[in-house]
Amino acid sequence: MSHRAGCRFPNGSPTGLPPPLGMFGECFKVGSMNGQGLLQHDGRVRRRKLQFISDAAYTRHVLALQEVHGLSGDMQVSLSGCLPGWRSFGSHCITPRDGLPAPGAGGVAICVSPLIVSLCTSIDFHIIIPGRCLAATFTKGSYSFTVINLHNSNLSNFEVTTILGFLQDCRFWDTDHPTSSFSLLVGDMNFSAPGERRFLAGRPSSSLSSLSPSGLSVSPSPIFRSRWMRELSLWVELAQPFPTHFSAASESSSRIDRGWTTAKSAAILLLDVSSSVSISAEDNWMNGISDHAMVDYVFSSRPDKKRSAGAAPLDSHSYLQAPSFSRHPDQICGASGYFKRS
Repeated sequence: MSHRAGCRFPNGSPTGLPPPLGMFGECFKVGSMNGQGLLQHDGRVRRRKLQFISDAAYTRHVLALQEVHGLSGDMQVSLSGCLPGWRSFGSHCITPRDGLPAPGAGGVAICVSPLIVSLCTSIDFHIIIPGRCLAATFTKGSYSFTVINLHNSNLSNFEVTTILGFLQDCRFWDTDHPTSSFSLLVGDMNFSAPGERRFLAGRPSSSLSSLSPSGLSVSPSPIFRSRWMRELSLWVELAQPFPTHFSAASESSSRIDRGWTTAKSAAILLLDVSSSVSISAEDNWMNGISDHAMVDYVFSSRPDKKRSAGAAPLDSHSYLQAPSFSRHPDQICGASGYFKRS
């Protein structure tokens, strides 16, 4: 397995982004992906998936991974092996009845590049729900930025309440400290936006009558969607138009991997913010990587639109008096043949 992850990183200038993201330089990129059992028992499959993660890390600062599988120690060893120099933290699932480890289900991890590690005073990881929700808070001086990695699957009412409580605390804190703190929630939500249909061969399809607009089987209030959206409607969604999950059973795709931020619209206008999919979920599925695509969330400084050095301001009077100005209308009229100069 090649180790490209530690070779190159985006510009790390400390003066690019406005606070609190200024501590990350001119650009900050987070990649989120459901690995569909990243740490498989089959060694060949595991190596193929980890190679994909290693290649993806080459141009990203933080990776938020869902459905990693394995125990926390296995996650840390395997991810550290394919991401040399990175700081990785994982959390495995536990069974709800007896609290024993459940390495064959869920599992979330957050991986941080060496550049971000070097720029931060501290990075603190918080396990909100084992194997399902993990947060990392990046701090430098009075500035802080929190990435929350969520896999919304098989959560109980209590677990949803716990996560929503954490999200609400983040929002309250960021609202009270708008210039020094904000949060980013990413992950596999397992439901799409209201009224959004599934995609068939790149086009929305309404013919799949057995499927709800969320892309899930028709069921009452799937996965506490209304409860999630009561809180997330107070956040700003960083939406992108492309499907993120491919279902081989229905041969269709949906956009269920999503992201939100607590930053207000006025703060976002100071940045160039984008979210996108680089490799489609269908391609990943065909290559045996996952049935999900990696979704990128990029925060970058706005380009300098000042005039280049030495450029003179436009003087309309001198321009109209220039000898060349009178020749151009003559050339246009002569070529058209519709006008004759008297």
